[in-house]
Amino acid sequence: MKQKLEKMADKYIQTSKAGNIEKIYSFYTDDAVSMPNYGPMIRGKQNMIKEETEMRKGGFKIHSFDMNIADVWASGDIVCEVGTYTISLTLPGTDHPVNDNGKYLNVWRKNSDGKLKLKYEIWNTDMNPWQMIDDDDMGAPEHHEEDENDDDD
Repeated sequence: MKQKLEKMADKYIQTSKAGNIEKIYSFYTDDAVSMPNYGPMIRGKQNMIKEETEMRKGGFKIHSFDMNIADVWASGDIVCEVGTYTISLTLPGTDHPVNDNGKYLNVWRKNSDGKLKLKYEIWNTDMNPWQMIDDDDMGAPEHHEEDENDDDD
């Protein structure tokens, strides 16, 4: 099963990098649920297509993408996949690629024809956004040496 998922992941990565939205979402069930990092849950393949189409119109682009499947568990018509990812992408409103790495969980459902379709997905970055912000950007009080040595005598 892991080899089958690895082949599917390769195809998914290639279609994602190419920006072929229809092919990307051919991997999903019609009632799929996406739980993206830093965003609200998205229910239904059509809503996911709409969201990605808008992001791509705004400048979203995947430059490189890799998935490493760590664990696969199957029972009946359900297959769970756990892994890690690395990605380089341009986000809407930015003019340069950003790099990210993290972990994900995919839950696949086997259809009556034996094909796997993605039913649930969730991913989270390993990057702590608070560590990427300068202290000055967080409104930290400025430190003035003369304040410490200011004697009122």
